[in-house]
Amino acid sequence: MASSVATEAGLTRVKDSPRLVINRYYALVRSVDFDEIKHYSEVRRPLLDQGRAVQRLLIEDLQAGSTSNDNRIKAMFGLAAFVESGKPGCEGLLFPVLIDLLVSPDDNIRSWVQWLMEEISGQPFGADRRKWKEWWSTVGKKRFRDTCTNGSSNSK
Repeated sequence: MASSVATEAGLTRVKDSPRLVINRYYALVRSVDFDEIKHYSEVRRPLLDQGRAVQRLLIEDLQAGSTSNDNRIKAMFGLAAFVESGKPGCEGLLFPVLIDLLVSPDDNIRSWVQWLMEEISGQPFGADRRKWKEWWSTVGKKRFRDTCTNGSSNSK
């Protein structure tokens, strides 16, 4: 079923621009339960195929003040696809944004942020923003250089 849903949404066209792929992904995620979509690799594959270009745009969506909380969660879910796949990513750009989102008034946002940060870093700091900031400034910045632009990766 997921395959037909992904094909109908046009997510299988790899030559589309990264923004178009993300917009199609957002539309599809709106119609599928978050707990279920994690198991639909064909929904997430187009994001992974686009690589760092998609990651940068998803991070921009997290930062944008005009982005709804629903789309922020969808963006984090898209970024989670990269984390779970083990593909090198944009952790150097992502982590400071996640630290800022730890103060979100939305419980779902904070939960996703904590999960992503712990999955990426392996650190169990939960919602402790002070610990995350300290870790980032002493360890994380060195460990996760700007892998989005220089092509190197220091993943966990």
